[in-house]
Amino acid sequence: MRQWPGFLMIATLAACANASPVEQPPAEDPNNDPNNAPNNDPNNDPNNDPNNDPNNAPRALSVISVSPDTGPPDGGTIVVITGTGFVNGAAVKIGGLDALDVAVLSAFQLRATTPPAAAPGRVALAVTNPDGKSATLDGAFEYLAALPATPDWCNIQFPAELSVAPGASIGPIFGRVYEDGCTNGPGRCGAINGELGLGAPGSDPSTSPQSFTWTAATYNPDHTSDDNDEFSATLTAEAEGNFVYAYRFSIPPDGEGATQYIYCDLDGADNGFSIEQMGRLTVAEDVLSVAWCNIQFPAQVGAEPGIASAPIFGRVNVPGCTDGGARCDEVQAELGFGARGVDPGASPDAFEWTPATYNPDHTSDDNDEFSATLTSEAEGDFAYAFRFSVDAGQTWLTCDLDSTDNGFQINQMGALNVVAPPTGVEIGWCNIQFPGATLTEASLPSESIFGQAYVAGCTDGGSRCLDLQSQLGLGPLDANPDEDPDAFEWTDGAFNASHFGDDNDEYFATLTSEVEGTFAYVWRFSGDGGQTWLTCDLDGTDNGFSVDQMGLLTVGLPAVTVDIDWCNTQFPTQLTTAAGQTTDLIYGQVFTAGCTEGGGACEGIIGQLGFGVSGTDPSVAPELFDWANTALNAEHVSNNDEFSATLTPSAPGDFAYAFRFSGDAGQTWRYCDLDGLDNGFSTNQMGQLTVTE
Repeated sequence: MRQWPGFLMIATLAACANASPVEQPPAEDPNNDPNNAPNNDPNNDPNNDPNNDPNNAPRALSVISVSPDTGPPDGGTIVVITGTGFVNGAAVKIGGLDALDVAVLSAFQLRATTPPAAAPGRVALAVTNPDGKSATLDGAFEYLAALPATPDWCNIQFPAELSVAPGASIGPIFGRVYEDGCTNGPGRCGAINGELGLGAPGSDPSTSPQSFTWTAATYNPDHTSDDNDEFSATLTAEAEGNFVYAYRFSIPPDGEGATQYIYCDLDGADNGFSIEQMGRLTVAEDVLSVAWCNIQFPAQVGAEPGIASAPIFGRVNVPGCTDGGARCDEVQAELGFGARGVDPGASPDAFEWTPATYNPDHTSDDNDEFSATLTSEAEGDFAYAFRFSVDAGQTWLTCDLDSTDNGFQINQMGALNVVAPPTGVEIGWCNIQFPGATLTEASLPSESIFGQAYVAGCTDGGSRCLDLQSQLGLGPLDANPDEDPDAFEWTDGAFNASHFGDDNDEYFATLTSEVEGTFAYVWRFSGDGGQTWLTCDLDGTDNGFSVDQMGLLTVGLPAVTVDIDWCNTQFPTQLTTAAGQTTDLIYGQVFTAGCTEGGGACEGIIGQLGFGVSGTDPSVAPELFDWANTALNAEHVSNNDEFSATLTPSAPGDFAYAFRFSGDAGQTWRYCDLDGLDNGFSTNQMGQLTVTE
């Protein structure tokens, strides 16, 4: 990682009159909204305008489908509602009753939990936005008849026998369950709970369940090949010896613990439970077991169809065997790739596995290192993971990027991007989509940063434009990546397959800096294999690239740096310009007790100047404004700090502008009008901008 000093805002031009400070409570935080996902941007043009015109109206509210569309009458089914026009604060009623835990995933999807029903049958589902508008889908969800206390059938699916060292975890061990009318189809029967138990040989868990130690099992959403639901769990035994294991499933009453179970053996519950058909576990000191593993490097890799990727490395620890520089001969290693979002530990057949080769040069620790390459004949975005075995492939431990210390996580798999050599496309437009500012700690990755690009005839619709390449760059605040790209550290972006609703392709990446400070970030896109790049800022490329429109990454600063006590939009009060032309400098001032006094710069403050349609309140709907980063005016000496910026509107119309200031690296903002914050923020006290043809 290139290291830079902690750059602050760059000085600009002349001073303006002072203003009197007065303390007001901070404005509501617009940038810390967990629902403010990049795909929920109200500026996205419903007519597939790649320029994201903020004057375009959002899509009308509608409800299209619900998944799953059946569940038990006592509620508790988690459903995903698909439609259009969903906004933060939307409410959901199912069968006339309020749904629980409603979450807005995007303008096109909601997640909710079904409430209890008065009776079985199909009911309507209604979504109501905070403005009172509502949409209903009749017969959207069916409450099934009340379920029995135990399911109809179950089994121990795999494996039948295992060996492990004392204190080591072994698994996953899979069990399946069936309940007519509930487990049918690909969705989960939310009423069923599963447990895996470990006990002594000869013990019968169906008659003496207290003699077994029970572990909650996890539902496997990737198992969709039959009408059974599949669960998995791991086992750990501290003492040596021989043990047996079995599954059990229950359908507990709503809000109560399970009191009745069906017990499951290897040949299933059709012929009852038999202790001879339980799984067998041997625990012995001389048994090798995989204690830890990971994907070592890299986190993502690219390749062309039919051509092997660069080597990918994984590491494994087997106590008593991988110690020292010698190889543990019992270790088998494989690297696999498959569809994103699929767990290779739960669904190994969904991945294509390649044997990995031992690396004899790795001797720096007690892990063995292996490597392999990946080859895909098809283009696309895939995920990859390592897996290791010490029992000739009977059982495997699957490994992700942050290792198995915290279990396997789908979002910690490696990313494989397979793209054919570009033929050359012209990029029509791009931007930094979200967020405009963020913060992280030194050496830790930031949140995901999103960028979008438009290529006529290629990004249109829901499919990916395979000729498009993306990179996210991090650099000093005073550098221009268009003029000096080498001043920035560039990271390849990953395609966001879940972005839909316009004709842009969306990419995301994270940024990491080893040093503290405030830095700039930008996206750039190429349609000719990286020979040329189009650099993108926050307000898009319609008006060219501006360093004032780069994103801001603050690294290592405290969560709250300074309080913003007072601010205003200083000068001028109104402007006229032509579409595509840049205005004169616009000034704003800010006061923080103990920080801005005396003419020195208050280093914790950042400022932005935004404009939007007249009558719109940026303190309520900041996403409807285009925001530009401002520069500190070092020549202004008073008890206030002064900042300035310019605006470049792309379309004619009547607009309003205002400043906003943050003392916590953009987590929260205070919005400023012409007469300051003494009487609060008012939309009729914003600067006025008239844009002519």
